[in-house]
Amino acid sequence: MLAPGGRYVFSVWDGDYNRHGRIADEVAAQFFPTDPPQFYRVTTSYNKIDPIKDSLSDVGFIDLRIAVLAREKHVADISAFARAMVYGNPLIDMIRTRGGVDPEQVVNALGEAFAREFGNPGHLPQRAILFEATRP
Repeated sequence: MLAPGGRYVFSVWDGDYNRHGRIADEVAAQFFPTDPPQFYRVTTSYNKIDPIKDSLSDVGFIDLRIAVLAREKHVADISAFARAMVYGNPLIDMIRTRGGVDPEQVVNALGEAFAREFGNPGHLPQRAILFEATRP
């Protein structure tokens, strides 16, 4: 439990702005149309400032501060980035659990989609929303 006067600090990805997550979700879904992996939908689905602000206020937090941080990430090897987006998180387990698809097929398709969208080397726009609130 957070002590009185304690600060609650967290961040969320702005799913509308971080296109690489949406692209990874769409590519993975192509391989599993009847049961698409949900990992990238979850990581970017809670990203609207007003509902989050309302949730914090509704449970009594005060002194809410919000910051939006944007940057462009240079990716020297877009194929390596695609590999990390598949193997570096629960998506790989979701692919293996569903079976029937070699994860390398997903990596290759994702690398091609990223290269089309961001170039190779790539330039990825990223944006996070940071929240800080105090428990009275």
